[in-house]
Amino acid sequence: MKTIRVRTESLLPKLTKVRLFRYLPEDAISRLMECSDFVECDPQETFITEHAVEQEVYVILSGTCSVMVEQEGRQSYVSTLGPGQVVGEAAIFSTMPRTASVVAQEKLQLMRFEREGFVKALREDSVAGMKVLFMLVHNLLTKLREVNLELAFERRENVDQGDVDDLIASLMNGPASK
Repeated sequence: MKTIRVRTESLLPKLTKVRLFRYLPEDAISRLMECSDFVECDPQETFITEHAVEQEVYVILSGTCSVMVEQEGRQSYVSTLGPGQVVGEAAIFSTMPRTASVVAQEKLQLMRFEREGFVKALREDSVAGMKVLFMLVHNLLTKLREVNLELAFERRENVDQGDVDDLIASLMNGPASK
């Protein structure tokens, strides 16, 4: 990952369309840009590592990335994220280890916030700060809902082996005689 320079005047109109900043005036977005830096990742570069304790949150400016989790010793795909989406936002609220790795699928440009500077900027403009925090919580709740739906789907698909054994036995032996 390398730090890049961006023209803030050309980026500002794009950021007004990002869900995280949607309800903020341009001057509030500009202040948040001042407490961030901009980075670029090469394809297949990991910029969030599962189990690491990191304090950065990212806004995807261009490109796409894959969210991956380790399962049974190998990486399993969870989802793809693209421009305008936020990743790593739980780091703003917690010092817990990351729950997934995030890998660039192509050249990726990101706006990166470090927790301390980000929280300081949100405190300095409490109205904008509340809006951003509500959007972060909304993002996290949306992701939680998606995970819950996926778990419910998987549970429906996982038929108990005993049920399968009983079904096969009943088909092989015909109706039980009384």
